[in-house]
Amino acid sequence: MLVICLSSIGALSQQSITDSLQHLYAETKENEQKSHQALLLIEAWMDLEKLDSAQFWANELFSVLPGNKQDVVHYYYNSRQSEIYYYNNFPRLGLQNAERGLQIALSLNDSVFIADAYNFRGLFLMNLNRIQEAISSFKLGLQWSVWKSNPPKYLSLTQYYHLLGNLAEALLKNNEPAASLHYAFYSYNEAVKHNRRRAISVAQNQIGSCYDALGKTDSALYFFKACISGIDNDIDVLLLNYASLGQHFKHLQLNEQANSAFKEGVLLLTKRPDINSYFSIEFLNKAIVFFRETAQEKLLQNCIYKKMMILDKVQADYNVQINEVMEAALKNETQLLNLRIANEARKVKLDQYKIIALSTLLVSVLLIFLLYRNRLLKKLELAKLQNNIQQDLHDELGGSLSIIRILSDLMSSKKLSQEEIASLSQKISGTASEAAQKMNTLIWALNTENDSVANLCEYTRQYSIAFFEGTTIDIHFEEKLSQPNSNIYGTARKNIFLCIKESLHNVLKHANASAVHIRFETTNAQQLIVTVSDNGKGMQQNNQFGNGLKNMQQRMAAIGGTASFTNNAGCTVVFECSLH
Repeated sequence: MLVICLSSIGALSQQSITDSLQHLYAETKENEQKSHQALLLIEAWMDLEKLDSAQFWANELFSVLPGNKQDVVHYYYNSRQSEIYYYNNFPRLGLQNAERGLQIALSLNDSVFIADAYNFRGLFLMNLNRIQEAISSFKLGLQWSVWKSNPPKYLSLTQYYHLLGNLAEALLKNNEPAASLHYAFYSYNEAVKHNRRRAISVAQNQIGSCYDALGKTDSALYFFKACISGIDNDIDVLLLNYASLGQHFKHLQLNEQANSAFKEGVLLLTKRPDINSYFSIEFLNKAIVFFRETAQEKLLQNCIYKKMMILDKVQADYNVQINEVMEAALKNETQLLNLRIANEARKVKLDQYKIIALSTLLVSVLLIFLLYRNRLLKKLELAKLQNNIQQDLHDELGGSLSIIRILSDLMSSKKLSQEEIASLSQKISGTASEAAQKMNTLIWALNTENDSVANLCEYTRQYSIAFFEGTTIDIHFEEKLSQPNSNIYGTARKNIFLCIKESLHNVLKHANASAVHIRFETTNAQQLIVTVSDNGKGMQQNNQFGNGLKNMQQRMAAIGGTASFTNNAGCTVVFECSLH
C-alpha cells in the first residue's frame, strides 16, 4: 500500500509531494490512511532535510496510531523517529526509541526491521561513547541482514552498506583502523553496486580516515579528494570531509592546507546553518582545536559561537521533545489502561450483570427523586422570588400609592381653593415621580445584566445628578476600582444604592451643604467601599436623621456589610461590604 502511494507521486518534485500529501492528509478521515500519508510526509521532509517538519509529522503519525500495537506501521514510526533523533543529536532519547523499535521488530520476526533497529541502536550507543556495545549491535544487525538489498515492499530503511559503514566508523573510534578499513571498503563496494551516491561519499571519507590512521597519507588524501569531487547535494558529508581533510593536513604539519580545509568548512557552515547538528558539532569540535592551536582567535571565537548556538538549539529542541515524549507516554499508558479495562469488562459474569441491573434501577430511582426534588426546589425558589418582589413592591410603592390616593381624594373635595388644588397636584406629581424612580430601581436590581460594580457606580451617578438638579449643591464623583467588572448581585446592589439614596436625601434635607462627594473603591481583598461626604453642618445630637441611620445599618447588615457615620467638617457616611 505504502509503495503504491510512493510510486504514484514519484514523478513530482519533493516540495510538490509534501503539498499533495498534506492536502490528502487533511481530506482523509480514516486513521489507517492518515497514518500511511503521515509516514510518506516524514519521508519527504527528511529528503528535504527539514527535520522540524519531519518531527511535526512524526507527532501527527503517533496521534493516529491505534494503541500500543506491535505492527508494521508502529515499527516504521519508531524507525523514522530514531532517524530524526540521530540527526538532531538526541542520543539518549534515540536509544530509548531504538530499544522500543527493536522489541517491535523482534515480535514481528522481520529480518529487515531487526537489522534496521540494531543499526539505530548502534548509532546511539556510539554517540554516547559506548563503543564496544555499538560494535556488537552493528554486528548483530549484519547477521540479520539476509538481504544485501532490501526487497521493494519496504520503505526506505537501513541497507547492508549502512551497517558496514557504521561498523567501520565504530571500529575506527575503537582504535582498530585495519579492521575499520576492511569494513569501509566493503561498504564502499556495496554502495557502488547499488549506485548510492551519498553512501559512496561517506565510505570514501571513512577509507581516507582509516588510511590516515594507518599512516598511509597519500592514499588518505586520494580518498578525501575523491569524496569532495563526488559530493552533489550531501553538504553534511562535505562538511565532515573538510574536518577529516583538515585533520589529515594537521597530522602532516601542513598547517596552511589544514587551515584552508577548516576555513572551507566554516564558510560552508555559515552559508548553510541548517546542516544537521550532529555533523556540525563533529566538524566544529575539530576546527576549534585546530584554530586554538594555531592561535587564530577570530576564527576560534566564530567556531565557539556557532557551536554554542547549535548546542542551545539542540537543548531547546531536546526540552520540547522530552515534553512531547512524556505526553505521548501518558497517552500510551492511558490507552493501555483503557484496553485492560475493556478486556476485564468482557469477563463480567451473569451475577455481575444482575448487580449492574439493580444498580441501574437504584440510580433511576435516585434520578427520579433528584428530578422531583430539583423541581420542588425550583418551585420554592420561584415562590420566594415572587414573595420578595411582592414585598419590594409593597415596601417601595405601597406608601407612595397610598399618598397619591389620599391626595386625589382631597382634590375631589369642592371646598378647596385653586392654590390648594395646585399644591396637591404638585405633591401628587412628586410622589408619582418618586414611585416611578422606586420602580426603576427595583427593575434595575432584578436585572442580572447589571451585576457589576461598574454598573452600580454608573447607576448611582445618573441618579445623583438627576436628584440634585435644580439645587445649589454640587455633586462630585470619584472611582478607584481595581476590578470594575467584579460581580455584585441584585440584593447587594439594591441595598447599597438605597443606602446611598438615603444619605443623599439626608444631605438635601438636613445638612445645609453646598457640595457632596461620592467615592467608590474596590480593594484587592474583594471589598467594596462607598463613601458619601458633605461639607454641611454634620449630624446634630438632637437630630440623627430619624430612623434613616438605623435603616442604612440594617440594609448593610442584611448583605453582610457595615455602615459608619462620622462628623468631620460635615458628615461622612461609609458603606463597606464584601464582593465574594
